[in-house]
Amino acid sequence: METSSYFKANLILTVLFTVTCLLLVFTVDTRFLDRAGIRQELPVSLSENWQGSGILFCQNKDHDIAFLQENLTPEEDGTYRCKQVLPTGVCNAPLAPGRFQEYASLPPDTVIFKKLYREEEVNRTVTVGVVVSGRDRTSIHRPELCMPSQGNEIQLREVIQVPLEGRDPLEVMVLDLMQWTDDSPPRYTYYAYWFVGHGRETPHHLERMKWMATDKIFRNISHRWAYVQVSGMRSSDAGNKDHHDEIRDVISKLHPQLVLEQE
Repeated sequence: METSSYFKANLILTVLFTVTCLLLVFTVDTRFLDRAGIRQELPVSLSENWQGSGILFCQNKDHDIAFLQENLTPEEDGTYRCKQVLPTGVCNAPLAPGRFQEYASLPPDTVIFKKLYREEEVNRTVTVGVVVSGRDRTSIHRPELCMPSQGNEIQLREVIQVPLEGRDPLEVMVLDLMQWTDDSPPRYTYYAYWFVGHGRETPHHLERMKWMATDKIFRNISHRWAYVQVSGMRSSDAGNKDHHDEIRDVISKLHPQLVLEQE
């Protein structure tokens, strides 16, 4: 009986502490440091074999289409515009690294950049994307929240380790996805991600929230967090883990070029 009461008391204290931390994170005014734990652009290439090209999306909300930057001609001011012909004429909407829906739902100081990387020798492609938060912490959330609305079924969710030279392995969350379409067989893909703060990395949303609370309560500062994602195709065989090798290969080459060293 005493053990049960002790457990309940500790549980209540833990819940109260967690709620208090979350309230402080979202209500207390802190000193915002406009710096992130990553560079503000993706590398041109990951290695001699992995070559990249920027991905740009049409900002016409009714024309959700993507382009590779290498296939486009910039305007005189260096920007890009959609030149596809629509029933109403040439689209001419601006192109940007994020989808129209992403920008419409995220705070205006959110930074997005994406690239497609190809390894020509074995005909592999992966997409790498980065979202960097601004002052508003709603810029970043768990990617799992968006997957069902995009037609994806999460078949498996697991953390893998990526060996990195000169440091402990990096933990990365991997989602095995299946996407149904009306007129074709299902597509089997993966979506790997992790969160990056200033000198901190984690695949866990709750751990990121804990660090945000700690910085805000005890240091009175707030950093720009980011999340990095790598996505590609996988086997329909649930026991086939070849995509884990691809993830490790890509991230081991990407990480030293993207994530800043801790001060």
